[in-house]
Amino acid sequence: DFYLIKWSGWSSIHNSWEPQENVGHEIIEEYKNSKSANVHQASSIQLTNDTINNHDAEINSMVDRFIRSSKRQMALKEWQAQINRNNKDPAPVFVENNVDLEGPPDLNFIHDYRAGRGVELNDNPVIGCECANNCYDNQKKCCPESAGTSFPYYRWGRTRIQPGFPIYECNKMCACGSDCPNRVVQRGRIHKLCIFRTADGRGWGVKALQKIKKGSFVMEYLGEIITNEEAEERGKKYDAEGMTYLFDLDYQDAESPFTVDAGFYGNVAHFVNHSCNPNLVVFSVWINNLDPRLPRIALFAKQDIARGEELTFDYSMKRTQLFLLNIVNLD
Repeated sequence: DFYLIKWSGWSSIHNSWEPQENVGHEIIEEYKNSKSANVHQASSIQLTNDTINNHDAEINSMVDRFIRSSKRQMALKEWQAQINRNNKDPAPVFVENNVDLEGPPDLNFIHDYRAGRGVELNDNPVIGCECANNCYDNQKKCCPESAGTSFPYYRWGRTRIQPGFPIYECNKMCACGSDCPNRVVQRGRIHKLCIFRTADGRGWGVKALQKIKKGSFVMEYLGEIITNEEAEERGKKYDAEGMTYLFDLDYQDAESPFTVDAGFYGNVAHFVNHSCNPNLVVFSVWINNLDPRLPRIALFAKQDIARGEELTFDYSMKRTQLFLLNIVNLD
């Protein structure tokens, strides 16, 4: 091996190549160590540059996600404000998504049934009770008795009948006032609820923002009233998408001519998920529209519900109700 030697006290033009035996061992070791250190330093500089580039990419990704998250939150806040501007219930609705970047779903919020093509909704009852003072103390002369069923509520407004039995509330033709204990569903939702994004991939859900006592009215299931034929067509589309918001009004007959579709028009109940062990139960309710084919669908608390608990009902519950209601009619 030869080494290029720089001679001390002489300029570079006097450098010369010398064989290893002419160069001191200590000088050669010092040279090798210095060379190794320079290579390591160059590698460290390259690694540092790669790390900086990776950090830049991570920062850009974080900034992009932050911007999209901020836009989503703004959109959800505006959607929440829009819901509450049109909300006629006493309690507000809140919206939150702390899971992903999903924004407001495409749903037109309504506060009453919407008549679909070929459907007429008559909210003008021809008869009402004459309980001018207290319907609870005059149950034998009130609307439920006239309809052949039991008074549905306790004095404080919670249900005292079993699911499957119909509820006939006092209507606009009745002599009683708005504080009548038989006017519960028509007063609207009184509990604060939150539409939230579930963390386990089930999409949107609804949770209670306050305690709800067993038997309390929670919300109605609102939507567009459509004919059975229209429901068949929409059902094919929903089945292809793996979801459905159709609720058959088959409480009187197995082949009801009407269905509630909450897919395009609906309320908070649109987002309530299914459970085989639900904390809500379904009741059919008649108020101003006394057409037996067009009950209102009301969700009541099946049990005490804690603050923050998700609300659910059994989507197949209506079949059980049909069976029970037919038994009542036969009796």
